[in-house]
Amino acid sequence: MKNQNASEALSNAGGIIGRTGLVVIVFFALMSFKSKNEIGTQQESVVPASIVQSIPMVYESYNYVDVAREKDGMAGKSIEIEGKVIQSTSSWGDVVLRVATAGDYDEIYYVTIPEDSLDFNVLDDDYVTVKGMLAGIEKYNSVLGGQISIPKIEADEITLH
Repeated sequence: MKNQNASEALSNAGGIIGRTGLVVIVFFALMSFKSKNEIGTQQESVVPASIVQSIPMVYESYNYVDVAREKDGMAGKSIEIEGKVIQSTSSWGDVVLRVATAGDYDEIYYVTIPEDSLDFNVLDDDYVTVKGMLAGIEKYNSVLGGQISIPKIEADEITLH
């Protein structure tokens, strides 16, 4: 009789452990499903384009040497410069300028802007304010064959003075 009670007790214990294990597995499965569902239903906040367009862009001033020293030319940062146009050309639908900011040829930016975004021509010796994004370091060959590397700005707007 004792063997039978021990056997029944062992069987009942196994059933309890089995049921407890099943409950634990189901609990974790539900928690996992809930977590995945919560992640899947979270939505990114989307700002309507009309609001984004009405937020004015803030343009910063940077020390030329700091910009030129960075390997990536501080790419992606907004910038505002003032200076004298020392060269103005057109290339593939863009106006391309070299703008001296220190009143001499030591601090020159390479500036591009789509031709159709300007309602005037920019000429050599014009004084301008350029607002745009730094786009790395522009490298090109000079007339004498040396390589020149200067910070590049993709302009959003250019104002004549």
